Amino acid sequence: MQEIVLDPAETGSVPPVEVRVLGDFEGPLERVDLRLQATAGGELVELAVTDGAPRSVPLGTHHFRWSQRLKLASRPSGEWSPWRTVGRSHQLSRS
Repeated sequence: MQEIVLDPAETGSVPPVEVRVLGDFEGPLERVDLRLQATAGGELVELAVTDGAPRSVPLGTHHFRWSQRLKLASRPSGEWSPWRTVGRSHQLSRS
């Protein structure tokens, strides 16, 4: 995981979280499902990622939690991982 810290005082607002999954989507990995939520509560955001393109998720905070599950070809989706908490970050990269 790589974290990039941006100070909202410098940017004028809290930037969205950039999410990128680094995986072999040409192989058995079909999809990675992600859940993100501000640690102070708020709307749960779910993403279904099928390529390595970055996605912006406007959570309105730089403190959030996330969980993932994998979907392999010809198999049902796996179980959700335990929640992981990230503080003072605007980027989430998974490989």
